[in-house]
Formats: sequence, structure tokens, C-alpha cells
Amino acid sequence: MKEKYCELLFGFDCGSIAETQSEQAIKAFKSFISAQKKLDGEISLTGVSYNNVIKTVFDNKPLKKITAKDYRFDMSDGKGECRMLDAVSQLMDNVGERLSNTPEEERPSQVIVVINVFGRDNASKKCTHERLKEMIALQRDVYKWKFIIATDYTINMEKLGISPDDTIVMKRDSDDMFGPAFEQIDKMVTDIRNNM
Repeated sequence: MKEKYCELLFGFDCGSIAETQSEQAIKAFKSFISAQKKLDGEISLTGVSYNNVIKTVFDNKPLKKITAKDYRFDMSDGKGECRMLDAVSQLMDNVGERLSNTPEEERPSQVIVVINVFGRDNASKKCTHERLKEMIALQRDVYKWKFIIATDYTINMEKLGISPDDTIVMKRDSDDMFGPAFEQIDKMVTDIRNNM
């Protein structure tokens, strides 16, 4: 394992973000990335955004190389559809396969998965809550991946077997739903990275 090297996997639910909240979401995400760039050690980002379509936004990109033009999330398509289960399971499968084909000395010493989801998954076709819960348990217990979920429904945490300590509850009715949530994500990711 490559010491002090972290890969951050991020799944971002765009299916129910109002157009008026999209700037707020991108601003919070940029602030989080900026804060993580300042820490010691290497970190790269692999991330997908999803509504009824899954898009790879970042593919194992070092944070220090992420620029303003890289932030391209397709916010709500007006349907409120979410393919979280398909997107996150696909993300984990793809990264797991890539890492198994990566020489041991080049693999990250820590993988952190951040799942952002609003409401319940309603458009996945390939994966179930039970299957994703099994995948999370395997990666957490065997490979020591860390999982964080940011959601407005704690039922998501329960269905995926993610601890309340690793859950950030986002408040939809607040003026800034994303700023405080991403500040918490930043603190949690920073704590994990500082203890690698």
C-alpha cells in the first residue's frame, strides 16, 4: 500500500436537487475539495453523479489537478428519479476491479466512500438495497474501506448498514442544505485521513 495515499469515491444524487440549489451544491463541493487539497498526503477522486442517468464525473483524478472546469453535475431533470443503488454498486465494482489489478505498492492505503442520496432509491434496475449492503459490509470489514452517507432520510443509512456515527442528516428545509453537510463530510474525511 502507498502510505498516506487515499482514494475518495463519491456518489452524488442529482435527481431531486432543485435548480435553485445547484449553485449551492457545487459551491459546497468545491469548498470541500479545496479543504482536502490542503492536507498532507495524496488523494484522488473517483465520482459519479446520478438521477435517472449515471455519469462518471471524476475518474481517479488527483485532487491537486481538479480545476473549476471539472465541476459538471447534471442537476435535477425534473423527474426526481434516483439510481443510487446501481450507481454506487457500479462505482465500487469498477474501483475494486481497478485496485485488484494495481500493484500492491501503488494502491491507496485508505479508500473512503461518500454516498449522497435524497429520499429512497427509485430507479435502479440492477442492484438492490440488500446487495449493496452486502458489498458495503465486505469492503468495510475485509478491505477496511470507510463509508459516509449524507442523506435527508435516515432510512437510507439503516438499509445500507451504515452506522449512525457515519451518517450526516441533511436538512432540506434549511437555507443552506449543502454547506453544513459538506463541512461535516470534510471533518469526517479529514479525521480518517489524519489517522491513516
